[in-house]
Amino acid sequence: MNYLHLHRRHGRKCAASRPLDSLTSESDENKRGAKQCACPIFASGTLDGISKKITTRQTEWAEARRVIQPYLDAGSWEIQPPSAPAPPPVAPPPSPSPSPGASEEKRTPMKEAFERFAQDHRTQKTAEATMVGYGYALIGRKDGKPSDNLSLREFAEQRGIEILQQFTRPLVKQLYNSWTVEPGTRRKRLSILKGFFEFFVEEEDLKVNPARTIKRRKNAANQEGLGGGENEDDIREPRIGYSDEELVRMFEACKTYGKQPREWPQTGEGHKGKRLVSISDYREYARKITGRDLADFIRLSVESGMRCVNVAKFNASRLQPNGLIRLRTYKRKTWISGKVSAELQTVIQERERRVGSYIFGDPKGRTASSIYQAWYRCLNDLWAQMGPWEHPPTHHRFRHTFVRIMLQRGVSPAMVGRMIGDSEQTVRDHYSNWCQEFQDDLTKATAGAFDKLPRLG
Repeated sequence: MNYLHLHRRHGRKCAASRPLDSLTSESDENKRGAKQCACPIFASGTLDGISKKITTRQTEWAEARRVIQPYLDAGSWEIQPPSAPAPPPVAPPPSPSPSPGASEEKRTPMKEAFERFAQDHRTQKTAEATMVGYGYALIGRKDGKPSDNLSLREFAEQRGIEILQQFTRPLVKQLYNSWTVEPGTRRKRLSILKGFFEFFVEEEDLKVNPARTIKRRKNAANQEGLGGGENEDDIREPRIGYSDEELVRMFEACKTYGKQPREWPQTGEGHKGKRLVSISDYREYARKITGRDLADFIRLSVESGMRCVNVAKFNASRLQPNGLIRLRTYKRKTWISGKVSAELQTVIQERERRVGSYIFGDPKGRTASSIYQAWYRCLNDLWAQMGPWEHPPTHHRFRHTFVRIMLQRGVSPAMVGRMIGDSEQTVRDHYSNWCQEFQDDLTKATAGAFDKLPRLG
């Protein structure tokens, strides 16, 4: 018996705030008062005796039904999805019409283009974390599984594009509009596409960058970060750090993280019915990374403002005798140092004695990203243990917390920008809620401005 069911799987940024990886059907969403979202729709069921689950790459139920109908008609999984048209001919004649930016002489296979772009960045010794971000936007997931947001390679395969010069402005815009990510992530992905195509403009494979003309519409309200424009990407959203209360909750949760409560029998042989008394309320840790380890990881993240991968591969030699920590600002390619608390200095020295110079994991034989993944999973467990959050918890918010604390202490935006490797204007645009200098100027400008305003009677 052949049958298929449609269901929507909800992600971390679900607009309806549904639990991660939970499923809803069309009937669930048609109930009175049900919140709507744009999470992707999947199809699962059995065709020709084979059970399988596929993604429809749609967010509307009607479109999802259109995608799965050919499977039901054929009664088999072995068909060409209607959303993936047959590839256009590659070899002339006839040849696909090149984009306005295509070079008439060169025909660069997509596989070769990705390899050349990656090799150029390896030659320039681009940071590993940056290369990981390029990989997600250009190639997709390492495990080959389809993602909710298409990479450039996945989009090209779906459209049958095998030659770099076949990309046109409309095609790049289709890919851009298909992403269901946050505005900040959308901007970052677009900048990666622009950099990718720009590389081949410089190499003279292309004459014009097909992604360069995708510009965000701007108006006065958007430039001030007040919204009101047609494009949500223009809004300069504030970067939210953790509050002091949230940090306290984290450290409290670390005290019991990974421990399992003891289960004592009410009576025991030779105890004459008396209840056994435990020495402590918890057994030994049930995992290798303990709550104390997580607390140390969180403290270094907050006090240094470093990104997650840099914390994971932190070397104790960066702590100087005077309590300064050397902070590598990759954007400026310079070393600067910041003072940390005596408690963190003790933590670093103690961990160095116990586990070695790499206090959170030795990167020899493995990448810093793989080291961080172990810590990231434990952080997610800790945050889930703490209950609901007003803003989704992420490691990068520790960096925003560092900026928040610096600005509240009266450190100038220019100095904060140098410490985190960003420009002063970026700090002013995204952290103005905590910029005391900005607030002081605003208070001074508005003080007494309306004292002599005419009054009624």
